[in-house]
Amino acid sequence: MAQSDRRAAADAARLAKEAILRREKEDRRLEIERKKMGAQARRLHKNGQHLAKVIHDRSPAQAATQDIRAKLAVGIFGDEGGGSLVSILLVCNSSASCINMIPGV
Repeated sequence: MAQSDRRAAADAARLAKEAILRREKEDRRLEIERKKMGAQARRLHKNGQHLAKVIHDRSPAQAATQDIRAKLAVGIFGDEGGGSLVSILLVCNSSASCINMIPGV
């Protein structure tokens, strides 16, 4: 009986250790993914800011087009990378043709 209790305790300890290791591995994976998304969001935000600066050197029609693209770049991904299709629809509500301006759409 004592041997089966020790075996059960050893199995429980092993399972607990495996669960902790799986959780730590998943946490590391999520942290790496979060950092990648943050870097992507920063790049897109920087691109959006650059487009906003260029707007002042353009004609009104070009400025409006670039303003929409800048808002899309910043609005979709934001500072944290948590945007969605809703952001596109809200910005594009003012211009029906802005979907055509998004590369890859």
